[in-house]
Amino acid sequence: MEFKNCGLVARFLYSLPHSNVGHRTCESHSVDPKIRVNYENLVLDILKLNSEQMTVLKICDEAAMQLKRYHKEAELEMQDEARLANAKDWASKLCGNLVRIAGIFHVIKNHSSLSQNLTISKETLDQAFNLKEYFVSNFLRVVEETNYIPHEVGAK
Repeated sequence: MEFKNCGLVARFLYSLPHSNVGHRTCESHSVDPKIRVNYENLVLDILKLNSEQMTVLKICDEAAMQLKRYHKEAELEMQDEARLANAKDWASKLCGNLVRIAGIFHVIKNHSSLSQNLTISKETLDQAFNLKEYFVSNFLRVVEETNYIPHEVGAK
């Protein structure tokens, strides 16, 4: 069975960074120790969240209205002759993927008080959807550079 026929390929977000080969220098810059410690503490704090603190996140009313606008935009991009018309399987899952990223952003921002703050704000949703163009352009590069032909069968 080919993966594209079962919808697996469509479930991923792609990042295909441009290569720096040929433009690199021998100089290496280390991460500021304060940034490293803050990052390590954040990751450890999130890993310490227990199952009682893990629950379903919700989005506020303003974010829900914005999500409807984002979804409508996405549907327009999948219409015949639109830029994602031939990638409906992947594009139809993009909004859901970006909402999950908004959830990740929310947990990162509110990890210390997560049980008291389970509602994703419009601002956080917008921050996640600011990544949309990045993921769309990278997906289209993957399609172009690998000669992958998106498959519509199995889109749900």
